[in-house]
Amino acid sequence: MKTPTIKDIRAAAAARRSRRERQRRWLIGLGVGVVVVGVLAVFVLPPWVRSQVETRLGAALRRPVTVERVSLNLFTLTATLEQVAIAETDGSLFARWDRLLVNGDALAWVRGIRGFDRIELDGFEGRVGLDAEGALNFADLLERNDAEEATETGRLKLAIDALVVREAKLNFRDASRSVPFATTLGPMSFTLEGFRTEHDAEAPYEFVATTEAGESLRWKGQLSAVPLRSAGSIEISGLHLAKYAPYYADLIGFQVREGRMTVAGDYTTNLSGDAPEVRLSNAKVDVTALQLGKSGDATPVMRAERLGAEGINFDLGRRTVEVAQVSWTGGDLTATRTAAGIDWIDLLVGQGESETTAAGAEPFGAKINAIAIEGVDVRWVDQSLPLPVEVRVSPLRLTLGKVDLTRLDTAVAVGLRATFASGGEVQVSGETSLVPFKPALLVSVTDLNLATMGGYVAEATGYNLTQGRLSLEGQLGATDEALVWRGQTNLAGARLSNVDGGPLTGWENLQVTGIDLVTEPMTVEVASVRWIRPDVTVVMDAAGSTNWRAGFLATPEIAVPVAAAPTAVAPVIRVNRVELVEARIDFTDTSLAAPVKLSLEALSGELTGLSSVEVAKGRADLRGKVNGLAPVAIAGNFNPLGRPAYTDVKIDFDRIDLVPIDGYIGKYAGYALQRGRLSLDIDFKLQDRQVSSESVATLDDFTLGGKVKSPDATSLPVGLAVALLKDTKGQIVVDVPVAGSLDDPEFRFGRVVWRVITNLLTKVATSPFALLGSMVGGAQDEELDRQEFVAGAASLTDASMAKLDTLSRALRERPGLVLDLVGEADASADAAALRPEVLEKQLRTAATPEQFTVATGWRGRGRETALMNRYLEVFGVPPIDPNGVVTPPLVAEVVKPAPVPVKAVSPPGAIAEEDQTLLGWIKQVFKGSPTAADTVDAPKPVEKSPAEAVIAAPPVLAALPVAEVEARLLSRIEVSEARLLDLAQERVLVVSALLEAKGLPASRLNLGLPKLGQAQVTLTLR
Repeated sequence: MKTPTIKDIRAAAAARRSRRERQRRWLIGLGVGVVVVGVLAVFVLPPWVRSQVETRLGAALRRPVTVERVSLNLFTLTATLEQVAIAETDGSLFARWDRLLVNGDALAWVRGIRGFDRIELDGFEGRVGLDAEGALNFADLLERNDAEEATETGRLKLAIDALVVREAKLNFRDASRSVPFATTLGPMSFTLEGFRTEHDAEAPYEFVATTEAGESLRWKGQLSAVPLRSAGSIEISGLHLAKYAPYYADLIGFQVREGRMTVAGDYTTNLSGDAPEVRLSNAKVDVTALQLGKSGDATPVMRAERLGAEGINFDLGRRTVEVAQVSWTGGDLTATRTAAGIDWIDLLVGQGESETTAAGAEPFGAKINAIAIEGVDVRWVDQSLPLPVEVRVSPLRLTLGKVDLTRLDTAVAVGLRATFASGGEVQVSGETSLVPFKPALLVSVTDLNLATMGGYVAEATGYNLTQGRLSLEGQLGATDEALVWRGQTNLAGARLSNVDGGPLTGWENLQVTGIDLVTEPMTVEVASVRWIRPDVTVVMDAAGSTNWRAGFLATPEIAVPVAAAPTAVAPVIRVNRVELVEARIDFTDTSLAAPVKLSLEALSGELTGLSSVEVAKGRADLRGKVNGLAPVAIAGNFNPLGRPAYTDVKIDFDRIDLVPIDGYIGKYAGYALQRGRLSLDIDFKLQDRQVSSESVATLDDFTLGGKVKSPDATSLPVGLAVALLKDTKGQIVVDVPVAGSLDDPEFRFGRVVWRVITNLLTKVATSPFALLGSMVGGAQDEELDRQEFVAGAASLTDASMAKLDTLSRALRERPGLVLDLVGEADASADAAALRPEVLEKQLRTAATPEQFTVATGWRGRGRETALMNRYLEVFGVPPIDPNGVVTPPLVAEVVKPAPVPVKAVSPPGAIAEEDQTLLGWIKQVFKGSPTAADTVDAPKPVEKSPAEAVIAAPPVLAALPVAEVEARLLSRIEVSEARLLDLAQERVLVVSALLEAKGLPASRLNLGLPKLGQAQVTLTLR
């Protein structure tokens, strides 16, 4: 290294002195400049800047602006505005801040960039509001004049190294809502670093804010202005949902009373292209302490300890939403049905209009990978029923696998477990598609208490289900067109009551196994049904209504339905076997003075081969007892499922004690029952909807007691019917045929049976003897109640003798019958027949011993002489016709006179001795009689006609013939009523004697007083 010389040293020193001088001058100049700038910044520029800010900012904002203090640092290019206030035109606050610091970047401004090293805003407070019309309080600032609408030719270049906002507050009020909304967002803090509007400049930022309700917002990420994009994370926590009700209350029908929501996630946005890009990833939504309610009801309809969605991924460009899991943990849900409908339908729909996807827009592809509900109580209340229903599940556990809302035909895994508060549990596992519904599920129900659901049974049947536990197991599946169920079920301890709480029916257990059900076409196959100890209770009250009256069995006698035209394919039903174990039916009629109680007990057996398509296949074999004693048997073909139904069964009731139903007999028959048993043999057939029934009812030892006063008692002779129908064995056997068509709306089985019985009683009343005769093979037209006699005699006709044989045989077989006999006499026919007897008696009484004796009878012409004498006595003249013409009043035909011979008249003394009668004497006196000589020797006269004889011969008096004499005498005889009544009495004695001779005891024959009537004996049964 060269050693410096003195010259060099001096030159260097001079140079240093010169440099120091220059530096001193620069420092002096700089100091003066600083002083000048400081004076300007402190004393000159701040007032001017404050004035300009108030003027220019006020003009721009169209609002008064006040600035309390302006601080400038021209050296650092820093300006501070403190206590700035912007007022509304009405003087209220629009915005204010405590301090605004702006530190410019001189180099950036030199490069044409509006650059800032730092911007700080402290204590900002602003007010944003919407009036009743929905206009913003700064809407006027958004209106631009035409001059201000010129197109900007350049792009704003902006660079902010640091932006800091501290303790900011924003007051927001919305008066456009039906319920005004107000909130305060603050204190807020915001930091932004390295923000550039240059291409691809990423600026980190962070925004933190809270509200007066304790809500917080944290927003952190990267922001790029060119292109306009951002990426980062956002978290809103503690959002008070009820606070924002004014914005959604009109869209939903329920109230959000409580609930805090937290929303967090990562996002990416890019708004620079034609289609905005918005993506959300790994987001979550959590709602805690949620309470939903209905207006006017203080009880919440839904509560959730936690309701959330996790793993939310959203892509606006791809229009996809995917959620890893939606969960609901803890809480309860209440759904209520009223006459107006289910409340949740209105709650969810609200009053807002539903939004639909824009025309042509592709729907969002939404997927939920898992849905879980855990520990939730569900309460269902149905108030639309006459008997309200309340069912509570506590708790409910539900899990669903991946659900693709754009592909509802995809199978979704399902897991369900519901425990009912009233008892029982339902479990479901497997998978199913939603649309169409194609399940492949295992279903299990264990001891589900159906009593809580009794209102639905009451709605369908009119009866209350008060007990019952349901268990079932099976598989629910599907084909392309139908649902399929295969499994078994069990309903235990069921009890059904009427609306008054009275028992109707129930059973110990109902087991159905081997169920195979297909919905389309409807097919039901059941392997076995076992019904253990079912019981039915029927009670008739004083009004004649049964305890079943309020339900579908509205009356004791059910009308047979008329066949309706089929509107759809009838289901195919097959039940292989039904086993009935100790069934019981109890009937009580309290409408009677003495209640009637009947029971069918221990009815057991089986029904096999029931089918709706194989009509004649079903078989029935049942056995039971009436009142625990009388056997009952039902056997034969029985298929109620057939279309049409088919039945061909024999039903036998053996010796049922009738004493328990004495009340009915007293009410309707008018007699008390002492004893009696009933046996029924019923052959019942139903085929092609045609009923044909042949029933034989046998009453053993049926004995009536005394009469019973009853307004309902029949006026028909019940006692007579019993006696008439009861045979020597003490039995009454009645055939009751029934025939009809179920398609006949007038056909009622009970009505037909009663008609048969009524007709029988009517026949007993009107034609008891015809009925009696028919029982022993007599002709239907035989009049057994009339025994005819020969007129004027006590002798039965041959026909009556035959009828008497039939009657006696029938009466011997009906020992309970008593016969009343009344003899009759005909005042006309019998009197006419009795007159000859009276005349004969008169003649015999008047005859001399030479004419008549009882031992020898009439002698010679004694009777003719007696007739002439009687005639003369009655009529007062001899029995001759003075006019010569015989005109007998009572003789059937006139005896014409023989031709009169012309002969000489002999003296009276020459009369022959052979005619010594009165008639001969009359002839001798009035006509003359030929002597013996005349008779023997006289020449035969020449016969002439009667006319010629009358002309040629002198008049001759005509003698009345004997018959005419007798007829005229009979016409004058009157038969006394006493004689006729004697004849009637003789006749009744004859019939009585004949009946006794044929085996009827006299104790069963009551002889009545004789009377005038017909030539008969009339009979009456009792």
